[in-house]
Amino acid sequence: MKIISDYFSLTSKERKGFTVLVILIAITFTFALLMGRFWPQTGITPEQKEKYESIMVSLENSTKDSAVEEEFAIDQDYTPPAHNVRIENFYFDPNTASTRDWQRLGLRPKTIATIQKYIVKGGRFYKPADLQKIYGLPKHDAERLVPYVRILNDRPEAPLAKNTEVKQTRTFPTPGEIDVNQADTIGLKSLPGIGPAFARRIINFRNRLGGFYSIHQVSEVYGLPDSTFQKIKNRLIIGSPSIKKIDINNATADELKSHPYIRYSIANAIVNYREQHGPYADITDLQKILIVPDSVYQKLFPYLIVK
Repeated sequence: MKIISDYFSLTSKERKGFTVLVILIAITFTFALLMGRFWPQTGITPEQKEKYESIMVSLENSTKDSAVEEEFAIDQDYTPPAHNVRIENFYFDPNTASTRDWQRLGLRPKTIATIQKYIVKGGRFYKPADLQKIYGLPKHDAERLVPYVRILNDRPEAPLAKNTEVKQTRTFPTPGEIDVNQADTIGLKSLPGIGPAFARRIINFRNRLGGFYSIHQVSEVYGLPDSTFQKIKNRLIIGSPSIKKIDINNATADELKSHPYIRYSIANAIVNYREQHGPYADITDLQKILIVPDSVYQKLFPYLIVK
C-alpha cells in the first residue's frame, strides 16, 4: 500500500498546477455555454430560409411580368422569337421586311417597333446608309446589316443562290459628295480636315480591306480624329460597293493575315481548321472556331467567300 500511495502522491507544485488546470477547463466550458446561450447565431434558420426563398420567387415573377408587359406595350403585333431562331445575315429590303425578317436579322423588339412605326408614317429608306439613322440600332448592328440592304423599286427580288455575287447599279455622287471606293487623293483632299497624308491613308486602308462596305469604316483609318470623321461622313457615299472577296478554302495564312481584320492567330486558326476538318461548306463555319470572336466575324463576313 505504501508503494501505491507513493506512486499517486503529488508534490506541492504538482497540486498547484493540477488545480490551475481544473480551473482553466471550468472557465473554458462555462464560456462556451454562455456563448451558445447569449451570443447571436450567424446561421439562417429553416424558417428564415423558407421566407427568403418565397420573397425571391415573388420578385422574380414580378420582374418577368413587368418585362412582358413593357415589351408588348411597344408593339402589340410583336411575336417573341422562338428559342431556336438563329441570327442570320441575308439580303433584305428594309422598306418591305417583315417583323419575322427583322427578328432573324437579330434586332431587338424596341428597334423593330421603331422601324415599323417609321414605315407606317410614310418613311422610306432610299439608300443602305439610311439604316444607320434608325434610333436605337447599335452601331455594330448597322455596320453588319448595311452590306445586305437591297432597296427595290417596288419589284419582287429573285432569290439569291448561295455565295452569289450581287451586281448593283452604281450610285453616282452628287456635287460635294465623294465615293470613298473610287475617290483618288485629289478628291479626298477636298474634304475638310483631310490633307495629303490622310488621303493616302484612306486609300491604303481601302486597298488592304478590299473596298469599303460602310461609311463608318473610314473612321477606322489610323490616326483619323473622330471630330474630322464627323465633319466628312455626310459627304461620303458608297457608290460602287465592289468588295474584293477572300476564298477561305484556298487562301494561305499569309494572304489571310494581310487583311486588316484578321490577326496572325486567327489566320492560322482558319487554315488549321480547314486542314483538320476539310473544306469549308459555308462562311458561317468560321463561327465554330473558338478563337474567332463574333465581333471579328461580323466585320469580316462581307469580305469572305467559299468556292
